[in-house]
Amino acid sequence: MKKVFVLSVVFIMVSAFAVSAEETYVSPDIKEIAKGTVGTDFSDNVQFGTGSAGADYYWAKFQKKEKPNFVKLGSFDMSKVYKIEFDMANDANSTFTENSFIRFSKDLEGTQVIAQTLATRANGWAKPVTVTIDNVKSDYNGDVYLSYVFSGTNDGVIIANIKFWQKAEATTEEPSTPSTETPSTEDTTQNPGTGDESNIIAAMALISGLAFVILKKKAYANI
Repeated sequence: MKKVFVLSVVFIMVSAFAVSAEETYVSPDIKEIAKGTVGTDFSDNVQFGTGSAGADYYWAKFQKKEKPNFVKLGSFDMSKVYKIEFDMANDANSTFTENSFIRFSKDLEGTQVIAQTLATRANGWAKPVTVTIDNVKSDYNGDVYLSYVFSGTNDGVIIANIKFWQKAEATTEEPSTPSTETPSTEDTTQNPGTGDESNIIAAMALISGLAFVILKKKAYANI
């Protein structure tokens, strides 16, 4: 009984601290954003489309160097986000400099940066590549803006399929409090139709003892 009691307590404790580490993501709806208001939801030098650039989803194209140059993605709790992924396409002849940033920010001007990455690869309009920004660390919760900082010789970039990756919130169940009562070392369970287990054990011991005595006497009689 003591062993069963200890194992039960260990099982309860392990179950209580089991958490879910499953990853999830949230995505801005570019199609809905495209229905918004110029100057508020996106700048007039941003185009939207679908079905081209090798993509079957809606994309935003940053096509001019003038500022402002932004798309308002919506409100997100970035404190939960640890990684950002998106697909990018551009002209195969594009060149970029150390200032060619794709930027996620708190403001449409792109001055309050949440996360950013350099656009360094010319891959062609029909060959989008997946770009990842790792180790995103922010306590910001609010409207998030996407922008592209033009630098070099390029006709802009297409950005689509944005994913804000986050860890699922851990779910911990409250452990049931084990009884502090010291368990009895004697099993008092009654088996139907057999009587008290202790009585059965005593009877079996008595029978074994009598059998031993009888066998011993027979052994002496045969000497």
